[in-house]
Amino acid sequence: MSTTVLVTGASGVFGAHCAKKLLSLGHDVVSIAHDEHPYDTALLLGIRDKITWARGSILDENFVKRVIADYSVSTVFHLAALPLVQVATRTTVPIFEANFLGTIHLLESIKENFWAGKTIKFVYVSTDKTYGSAGNQPYTEDMPLNALAVYDCSKAAADMAVRTYAACGFIPSTVVARPCNIIAAGDLNFGRLLPRMIVPCLRGERPFIYKTTYYREFIAVEDAVEALLTLHGFLGSHHELVHGQAFNIGSGEQKSLEQVVNTVLKHFPGIEPEWIKPPALTRVEIPFQLLDTTKMMKTTGWRPLISFEATVERTINWWRDIWSSLPLGIRARRIVDWHG
Repeated sequence: MSTTVLVTGASGVFGAHCAKKLLSLGHDVVSIAHDEHPYDTALLLGIRDKITWARGSILDENFVKRVIADYSVSTVFHLAALPLVQVATRTTVPIFEANFLGTIHLLESIKENFWAGKTIKFVYVSTDKTYGSAGNQPYTEDMPLNALAVYDCSKAAADMAVRTYAACGFIPSTVVARPCNIIAAGDLNFGRLLPRMIVPCLRGERPFIYKTTYYREFIAVEDAVEALLTLHGFLGSHHELVHGQAFNIGSGEQKSLEQVVNTVLKHFPGIEPEWIKPPALTRVEIPFQLLDTTKMMKTTGWRPLISFEATVERTINWWRDIWSSLPLGIRARRIVDWHG
């Protein structure tokens, strides 16, 4: 049955792919647009004109309440966030406002609707960064959230707020997803490793790579979106198993920086990376990240289906297929100037 779904962050990479899937399932998708860009992931995926864009800010509580009421929203997939680590280090307050206070405004709107007799499902997309550093062991959902970096802490605060509203009975139907690093077509955040590498390689240039020793887990966006839809479905069919709970969303495929670089460059013979010293603002990082997804798989039956290598290949092929039609502003972007 077609319903109206609010997808916050639908211009960004994860939100756009989530919105595209929901549109394909016949839902009406509404999103909130604060800044206007000549191109974003929603445009590159061909869905920008299929989404209803409410012009305003998630920091305007009355505006958020008006959007949810006006469009009779039945579900909120909350993916909007300011995710850039360096930006968060340089300007702290806007990160907490967008990532934490914006979430509170959504929760308050859902609470008011609930008390007025309308149930709205709320799927909050957190992050594996909320756990902070746990040594060399995989994260499980019962571990404390020990985030210390600004972005990580802002997401942890929102993560806890969502579960608090559920525990207090303020909202009737919510679940938290904690995904690992997303790999997706159309990612325009050049602070992330894959677009940072792929775009220069497509120009025949050497990509600039910060030399680090971090280990990260990666998942295909298609698998991550399917996990969100699975959790949403369980809010309806097996509410007692997921409401108020947090679930790790991972692939089990953890990679070092060198492994990621080598996998990408296999598709660009003759190109070598240029390793550079990371700037100071990139050093507030977690050295080892890996999710234990046992809870998610046992509770819902969800499984990741796309391997890391297949995900990288599909992403590179997408960029190659669309390269000649991309705006010059994307094809000519210099990664060393990127502020992410």
